[in-house]
Amino acid sequence: MKAWRDPQADYDYTIKADGSVHIIDENLGNMSVTNDAENVLAKIHKEIDLTDRAVTYTDSEGQVDRLLHDKGEFIGFAPGQR
Repeated sequence: MKAWRDPQADYDYTIKADGSVHIIDENLGNMSVTNDAENVLAKIHKEIDLTDRAVTYTDSEGQVDRLLHDKGEFIGFAPGQR
């Protein structure tokens, strides 16, 4: 698990058994993953290739949604399983 601590979003992420990536917003008072999705995906993509990987995240309120991307470049949000 990787943790980022900087003036932007504070988060951890894991690579799941199916190869997808799950990001958890740590909600430490900085920007949320929701509001910093572009930078969060770019940072993770520098460490691991996000191409062909689904990305989900748990926001600061515990809601799970998807981050849509094209080779690590943020393109939007989609609802997660409800």
